[in-house]
Formats: sequence, C-alpha cells, structure tokens
Amino acid sequence: MVHIRVNIDTVNYNDICSFYNNKKEAEWNAIHMLDRAEGGFCIPLEEDALSSTTDNSKIKQVRWNRKCLITPGGCYKLSPEEITLLHQAMVHVHGDEHIFLETEPFWK
Repeated sequence: MVHIRVNIDTVNYNDICSFYNNKKEAEWNAIHMLDRAEGGFCIPLEEDALSSTTDNSKIKQVRWNRKCLITPGGCYKLSPEEITLLHQAMVHVHGDEHIFLETEPFWK
C-alpha cells in the first residue's frame, strides 16, 4: 500500500488543496481538508456530495496516523493517481526533504 509520510508537525491544507485542485484532471472531484480529529484529506465520491463529508460512505479519504496519511479500514481509498498528485502538491508546498511517498508499511 502506498502512503505519504512527513517529517513536519503541521501542513498547509489550503495551499496543498489549491495546488491539487488546480492540477487535477477535469473529471476528478476536488480535494478538501478532512473534518476529523486526526485530520487529513478527502475527495467526495459525487461532485455535489461535499456537504456530506461527515459520512464516510460518500468520500475517499486519508487520515493522519504517526505522521503518515493512510486510509482507515472500511473507508474508500484515493486512487494511485490521486495519491501521486497529493504527494506532488505536498512536496510543492513543503519541499521534498519533508514529504515522502512510500510503499513500506507505515508502522515500520
């Protein structure tokens, strides 16, 4: 499973989402900050479903866990292309010395 790991304490959600949304494919839905205690990012499954981001069945999501963005069990995952673009957005905002795309289990 591919995930994003960081070595910083906070991320700039607004700038990351803005970069992602400006570079995404036209047919993709926009990414937003996830409104959960852990924080993270979400993409509504339907274009008009942004008001339903409290319902896990209507969004794809990644949440913070030990400075890694992962998808909790039972939730919809971002596609590999979406993860790649999210990584690019985070690198653009925070630099490649702080943001890493990894395939190893995040708990190692």
